[in-house]
Amino acid sequence: MLSGAGDAAGGGILLLDGPWGCGRTTLLTHCVGRAVESGVRTLVAACSPAERDVPFGVLTQLVQGVKAGPQAASVPGDVTSVAQRVLSTTDAGEADNDLLSRRLYGVLLELAGQRPLVIAVDDIRHADLPSARCLSQLVRRLPATRMVVVLTDDRNVRACSLPLRAEALRSPGLHRITVAPLDPRTVGHLVVEQSGAGVDHDKRRWFHEATGGNPVLLRALLADCETAGEVLAQGYGQAFLGCLHRTGPTPLAVVRGLAVLTDAATVPALEHLAGADIEPTGQALAAMTSAGLLRDGTFRRSAARLAVLDDLPAPMREDLHRRAARLLHGAGLPAPVVARHLVRAGRMPDPWVDEVLLTGAFAEDEPRVAIELLNHTLEHRTEAGDRARIQVRLLELESRIDPVAASVRLGPLLAAAGSGDLDVPARAVLVRQLLWRGRTDEAGELLSGLRGRTDSPVLRDLELWLAATFPALSRKTVAGGTGVRVETRSTAVLAELLGRGCGADVVAKAERVLREPLSGRCASGPAPSGLPALMTLIYADRLGAASFWCDQLLTRAESRGLPVVQASVLAAKAEILTRKGEFDEAATTARTALTLPAPGSWGAFVGLPLGGLVLALTRTGLYEEASRYVGRTVPPAVFDTLAGLHHLYGRGHFLLATDRVQAALADFLRCGELLTGWALAGAAPVPWRTAAAEAWLRLGDRDQARRLVLDQVARGGADGDRARAQSLRLLAQTRSAKRRHQLLGEAVGLLEDAGDDFELARALRDLGASHHALGDDRRARRLAHRARQLAKSCGAKPFLDELGAGFDDPGEPARPDGIRSLTGSERRVASLAAAGYTNREIALKLYVTPSTVEQHLTRAFRKLSVKRREELPGELCADLLLRGSR
Repeated sequence: MLSGAGDAAGGGILLLDGPWGCGRTTLLTHCVGRAVESGVRTLVAACSPAERDVPFGVLTQLVQGVKAGPQAASVPGDVTSVAQRVLSTTDAGEADNDLLSRRLYGVLLELAGQRPLVIAVDDIRHADLPSARCLSQLVRRLPATRMVVVLTDDRNVRACSLPLRAEALRSPGLHRITVAPLDPRTVGHLVVEQSGAGVDHDKRRWFHEATGGNPVLLRALLADCETAGEVLAQGYGQAFLGCLHRTGPTPLAVVRGLAVLTDAATVPALEHLAGADIEPTGQALAAMTSAGLLRDGTFRRSAARLAVLDDLPAPMREDLHRRAARLLHGAGLPAPVVARHLVRAGRMPDPWVDEVLLTGAFAEDEPRVAIELLNHTLEHRTEAGDRARIQVRLLELESRIDPVAASVRLGPLLAAAGSGDLDVPARAVLVRQLLWRGRTDEAGELLSGLRGRTDSPVLRDLELWLAATFPALSRKTVAGGTGVRVETRSTAVLAELLGRGCGADVVAKAERVLREPLSGRCASGPAPSGLPALMTLIYADRLGAASFWCDQLLTRAESRGLPVVQASVLAAKAEILTRKGEFDEAATTARTALTLPAPGSWGAFVGLPLGGLVLALTRTGLYEEASRYVGRTVPPAVFDTLAGLHHLYGRGHFLLATDRVQAALADFLRCGELLTGWALAGAAPVPWRTAAAEAWLRLGDRDQARRLVLDQVARGGADGDRARAQSLRLLAQTRSAKRRHQLLGEAVGLLEDAGDDFELARALRDLGASHHALGDDRRARRLAHRARQLAKSCGAKPFLDELGAGFDDPGEPARPDGIRSLTGSERRVASLAAAGYTNREIALKLYVTPSTVEQHLTRAFRKLSVKRREELPGELCADLLLRGSR
């Protein structure tokens, strides 16, 4: 159409229709380029919102093209003269618009009379009204000319170009091309082309969801990911702004209002902030959505919203927040929603502002936002009691990010407590915060004052917390928690376990707490409310359920970006992994838990991640690294906490592995002394009796070892199946061959169910030796072989070296190499998959998430060189049957 423009009688029109950023201008540029290559004279104009009120702005660009284009020399002199006069008149603003329109139309008609002419106008919705009228006349007469007009527009946007668009749509020579955002498949192809074939399906889908298929946003996001990473997304934000500023005043105002209101945005609220009617506001949102810039009336990525806010002049931004605050307060929205705008609105004289700020700051659920609100409120409060309450809340929230930095608030708060400006809830919080930092003397003084003055629910909650975390300061008898707060019930479950031992009812209570959405939130301390319930599952040896709920808490913690909260859950995860025998991953997780928050953040509770890390490193034979952590100085208050038991237990095993048996025994026995002193007769957080028995056996004192092991066996299931199995294995070493065989068989069965691959490997090693002693060498070889494979999957190199060749039978058919390489978790998942279970069913049976099942299966498929579960070796099914028969 373009290359042959004007070859035959009659002109034509090409309308490139579609939303912003979807390729209209690119297509227009391509069309113009083709026309120029064909020798056709072309005149080009680009409309802009900034020039919409400039009369004849568009036509001025076209006429300037007559004078300055590459074919200006071939333009007849009289046409050039008329064009010059028109430009002069336009600049002066003197002539009547209709007269100018006729003159300019004459110029263009004269040009088309000399040779074919292509006129291209981009974004006609931004055309000034006189130019739009002139172009409408031109389009109306196109059939009688040798001109082709190329226009771009968006039918979703109302503008003064409507008459021009209507003329174009009525033209008999109309050719219309509609552009739209790219579909997911096309986006995926472009992503692979840019980033390589390694981009998986989920990542390709993410690119489409983040950009809505808008080519401008897609190019920017690909560039972001290639250079600075997707999190930064500066190019994406600027690309969004570029599209936005080409939309016109109403969409611009609506999107600015959307950036300010966020979740509180409704069409009436946006109409109020944008100063537009409801119909144009709705049309603007629809147009932005059709362009892929918005999704369901919200920003696709926070980078776009932040770019819009940064683009606002400060006075305009403050004014929008002021208007938003008044609007939302008048509509009765919650105080935290209104307060978020008040802190950005500058000083407001409205009488309700101070009270809404204070209420909103204390009710705000997002810690970083709450900190901002509280600091703002603190600047405008003079009453001592209010200021003290605010400082206490700031101490709580800031301690989830950096407890060391937050400690600067302790001095003023202790002074406020001394002067009577702190109420009972604030004093209880201060006790917890002091104890987290190991400041037991100051905490003890405050605690004594509370106990002497009140018996309120707040004090009872504090006593529960002490019993479950800092038992050195707890009362020996603590009432159970019956409160409505998740934190109280979570702590009560752990206190019950420690006081009475494992039981199905305790486990059920813990899982009920963890099912509640608020279990992932913090209440009075840096850790999530559900963490005590999670530790209950760990101490009760419900490792499958503990893994599942730990992943849930970790996901919630990561979404909030609070380092100490994340670290506390990671420490629990490291403990789970260590108890399952996954030592490499446990060490990595524990390192992260220690290093994620600022140095010193762990305070008196550092024993949990530190002990877990030392134990995992010891099991893998990394003694040099473990020694560095063993030598780390810890606060004395560590040994007043349950976390101190983990530190002693991990350090004791390191000392035992490095032949400092007496020192190891002292650490294990100290665990028992602490638990006795704390009057905790229930489940022990660490199996100190069996560890001490191992040390006594190393020292040659079988009587002392037998005494501890019998004590552990007599406790039944109070400490969980894992501790009982360990004690049975050690007890077997002091019994006759036949009785030893029975005890080891029972231990293996318990450990199969407990999911502890390392302890299972040790029990299998001993059971194999027992079979060998009874003359069953074939069975002995099979058990020794399996023990070695488990030890290898655990990464337990010292134990693997200790096993040596064992009773392995060279003539026994070897398992496929892939199966040998599977970890215990991978093998359990693969066995169930081979038996026909779906991923969801496997997740329910093993208490893990479906995504965890998928990850284990993916690794198992790779190790076994299979692509589908139907190709899994049948031997995996046999393993499942073998475990089920025990």
